[in-house]
Amino acid sequence: MKKIRLLFAVDNGMGTNLKGTGLAAEYYFLSGDIVWRRLDKEKIGNHQNIAKKIGRLTWMSSPFLIVPIMAFIAGYSDNYIVPQKEFGLFSFLLPMILGIWFFILFELWMISIRNTYPLIEAPSSTVQKEYFEVIHDITLKHNDVLKQIKTSYLANILVVLFIVFAVIPFVYWFYFMPSTIIEFIIKLVVLAILLSLVPNIIWNGIVKTVINNKILDKLNYELENENGK
Repeated sequence: MKKIRLLFAVDNGMGTNLKGTGLAAEYYFLSGDIVWRRLDKEKIGNHQNIAKKIGRLTWMSSPFLIVPIMAFIAGYSDNYIVPQKEFGLFSFLLPMILGIWFFILFELWMISIRNTYPLIEAPSSTVQKEYFEVIHDITLKHNDVLKQIKTSYLANILVVLFIVFAVIPFVYWFYFMPSTIIEFIIKLVVLAILLSLVPNIIWNGIVKTVINNKILDKLNYELENENGK
């Protein structure tokens, strides 16, 4: 419990107003402490290269690729299963349970990676304030992918609504259709990954916004006191 922490993004220079300082903050819930780490230029470069490679692989998530692959796999099996008949109510809960498990594993993986970054002394209040403001703006308040949408939080809200009320219900409907065991496993994993976005949105969206605002309020108070002296 003592190690429950919220990870803020690394300033790797890949985004509007990011300077590539390598700063990364972690907020510990029980103590309220903020721990600071910094990546060197080599690791920042590695971050940028990984992000570019992941961007090139996004086409692999297209349904125009996944559906033909599933149809191809289905041709090797004549045994079909219906999730409701096989698992009853558990067939509805299984993707949710697996999705929560995926979310926890992802967060633990991110924490294990963050633990490899060198610890540093806390920067000045001014630098901290600038970091939290910029990171909040680029990850939550605005969306660099949908720059044409200027209204605060609107782009991310639209993305969340589309995933929750369009994509997930459609994939759930597809998941309950009769399929071979291999198809069922593929659909289960895809649906679980989508459902893992829900706790991710709550944790890294809503909770992080509340904590970020709390930190900024504290920093603004400290800076006002410093300027008043």
